[in-house]
Amino acid sequence: MKKPLEKDFVIIGSGPAGLNAAIIAANLGVQVTIIDENPQIGGQIFRQTPPEIYRKKHLDKQSEDTFEKLNQSIIHNNIKIYSSSTVWGIFEKEESQAQNNSEINSKIIATDNREIPLIEARNLLIASGAYEMPVIFPGWTIPGVITLGSMQILLKSQGVIPEGRIIIAGTGPFLYLSASQLIENGANVIGIVEASSMLDWYAWGMQLLRFPSIMLKGIKCLRKIKKAGIPIYFGHMVVDAKGKDKIREVTISQVDSQWCPKRHTKKTLQTDLIGVNFGFMPSSYLTHLSGCQHNFDLEQFCWISQFNNVYKTSEKNVFVAGDNTGIGGDKMASIEGKIVGIEVSRLLGKLTKEKANLSHKQLLKDLKSYNWYKKHLNKIYKFKSGFFNILTEETIICRCEEVDYKTIKEILKDPSTGNLKSLKNILRTGMGRCQGRFCYPTIMKILSRYISTKELQKEDFTVRVPLKPLPLKKFIEVSQ
Repeated sequence: MKKPLEKDFVIIGSGPAGLNAAIIAANLGVQVTIIDENPQIGGQIFRQTPPEIYRKKHLDKQSEDTFEKLNQSIIHNNIKIYSSSTVWGIFEKEESQAQNNSEINSKIIATDNREIPLIEARNLLIASGAYEMPVIFPGWTIPGVITLGSMQILLKSQGVIPEGRIIIAGTGPFLYLSASQLIENGANVIGIVEASSMLDWYAWGMQLLRFPSIMLKGIKCLRKIKKAGIPIYFGHMVVDAKGKDKIREVTISQVDSQWCPKRHTKKTLQTDLIGVNFGFMPSSYLTHLSGCQHNFDLEQFCWISQFNNVYKTSEKNVFVAGDNTGIGGDKMASIEGKIVGIEVSRLLGKLTKEKANLSHKQLLKDLKSYNWYKKHLNKIYKFKSGFFNILTEETIICRCEEVDYKTIKEILKDPSTGNLKSLKNILRTGMGRCQGRFCYPTIMKILSRYISTKELQKEDFTVRVPLKPLPLKKFIEVSQ
């Protein structure tokens, strides 16, 4: 087994939280190591198109300007960045290997980068962000039905403009931001299917008066959409998608406030591509792998790592920051990253407790205003039970193992097998390539119909290594 490289402060993720934590700590004299699976730093919100790829229009100029400032600050002698490096495992350091008690809680990080196959982190920040909340409907597995985020990644990272007619469906502000970006780059967006009503959006928009910059950004996006003549179907959801080799058409229906389809309101739209987004959920796979304790969020139907006021988890010297603590946007993630950067610097003796407390006090004060926005987003993205009326018995829930809705219900309605573990043992749900990223949120929603809230909160899942599909040679490289 190769000997791990010892590092004082390791950050997984180079989004706004990870970058701000690194800059703060590096300026205070801490040696920082950043690991990110993307070829360029910035995370999803600051994802940049490589300079060699021509792009007609700039995507989100405000974000690019913010990132440029971070990009200049990240060039630091105390910061080492390993891009295109995927973390596939996090392990405890064996007690027999530790030199003293302070090292017993060090984490061993395994990556697919030959330069750093194993890293021992004295302090670890997991800033792995979020991923899109899967919302399943009949036909969602047909080629051409993709998440809106993946469409944006192709546009931002490769300058790929989707061909053909595009429908954007779901709910929340990301629909309009993505639509405006696609329009600006010449994509043929033919409609936006918004699950929430126009009245809801008006009410939410008025609440944003306390955040003028966010409100203005939204207004700009809506102006672009209106100018392009793109219809917005408020209070509608996609209830079916059809096509053999690829998607050909979608059926949309009016829905009530609980997303229950209204009778005799269906409409068919011809399309070549559909981008779906019903919000985001914290990525908890790395924190699960690290042994951190989690809480199950009953509003968003996802697991969130437990943490204190300086974002330390239940595991010694393991921290979290950014959207994997809850969806709050880049401003909130940046502040959380700074808080962690200061705390780690204090732990490493680069800052006195008094100075750290003073800095934390101001940052926590700044954070309060953004906590409201976080709660605001949670209201918009809150799961509605009418969703179950869209599913048919044959709707595939677990794509990897091809398990349908009917089969899952039959297992869950039996009290002796009405839990996540039994479902996994009997049907192998969550044991495919995605490790439950697509099916677990939906399964938990289905499970909520059969067990009490108290029992639901006790449910959790097990993460296994490798965290993502990995060539066998990578295991061999680590063991040599």
